[in-house]
Amino acid sequence: VSSPERVAAFLGQVGVESNGFASTSEDLYFKTSGRLRAVYGTKLFPTLASEAPYLRNPEALANYVYANKGGNGSVSSGDGWNYRGGGLLQITLKKNYERIGDELGVDLVRNPELVRNDVDMAVRASLQYWKNNNLNRYADIGDYRSLTYNINRRLLNFEERLSTTQQALQILRQSSISR
Repeated sequence: VSSPERVAAFLGQVGVESNGFASTSEDLYFKTSGRLRAVYGTKLFPTLASEAPYLRNPEALANYVYANKGGNGSVSSGDGWNYRGGGLLQITLKKNYERIGDELGVDLVRNPELVRNDVDMAVRASLQYWKNNNLNRYADIGDYRSLTYNINRRLLNFEERLSTTQQALQILRQSSISR
């Protein structure tokens, strides 16, 4: 993340994923019917009634939506909750925690809370995820849709990501011109 385009793209993504740089832990507390279907899709929540057990129940929701994905175990394993979104990019899934931890020399499988509770680790893990997924390639060509897809498959808040990226890029380009 070493050019104005790359820095702006990173800031655009982490700005949204971290709720305006306010959180390094995924917010899974939903209060109203319909929102889970909008965020996670009708495959997981085919009816409004199917959302009921997960409203106001973030741990159950994480265990359900992340079960049997990316190295996570079943709903009853608790892996969904342990490996829920963390860091500035809201990294999810056990396989990502394991790989990033190995590369950073930290056991994030045994200590997943470090990504959510230690700001330094939140930043380092997010940068490592960015590197692992070669996200600079999208920033370099301005392909923010593909970049977003590699972070959030449902392209949630895409327009906000794009706007934040463009604002950051404008500031960064002005800054690099004045040097």
